[in-house]
Amino acid sequence: MLQIWHTVKGGVAAVVALIVCPCHLPITLPLLITLTAGTAFGVWLGNNTATVGIISTVIFVGGLALAFKWMTGSSDPASAVQIEGPKAKAPPAHIPASSNGMPDVTLITSSICTSCNGAKTIWEQARQQVSFQYQEIDITSTQGQRLAAKYNIFSTPVAIVNGKMVKRGRLSLDDALAMVSPATQTAQGRPQ
Repeated sequence: MLQIWHTVKGGVAAVVALIVCPCHLPITLPLLITLTAGTAFGVWLGNNTATVGIISTVIFVGGLALAFKWMTGSSDPASAVQIEGPKAKAPPAHIPASSNGMPDVTLITSSICTSCNGAKTIWEQARQQVSFQYQEIDITSTQGQRLAAKYNIFSTPVAIVNGKMVKRGRLSLDDALAMVSPATQTAQGRPQ
């Protein structure tokens, strides 16, 4: 549901950006001045066309940036720890131990997510190799909405390991195994 909301917001931002595009000013500015003729705003528009061009450009660029961010699900990379690439063998050291010492993985998914089935398959394969607690939560459920608010989740899939969000988007089997492997858990002071 949140993904749909962001797509709608992105569409609105794109439409606004296209309407205020500076290349349309030769058409839209005279039309706007005509429509506001006789008002203080109309007089201001007529006397400050350069300022209107600058404002139009700023709104255009900002609208396109927001449209791209919301429609592609792009997020701030600093808001989550990304484990990527073939050399990523160990999860971040700041992941706290779960109460029973066994890794606890929560996968946030969505029924409209195209990458979620792949993430589910990866985590099921990881469960065949390493023992850990695992649950899948749909982002549209009550619990999913709470987690989305807590971790600032706007797109799925998202992996939460021992209460810390460690991965947004696609992951490899090596990434998943590195997050829950017993050797890594022991290295972090956790019992096997």
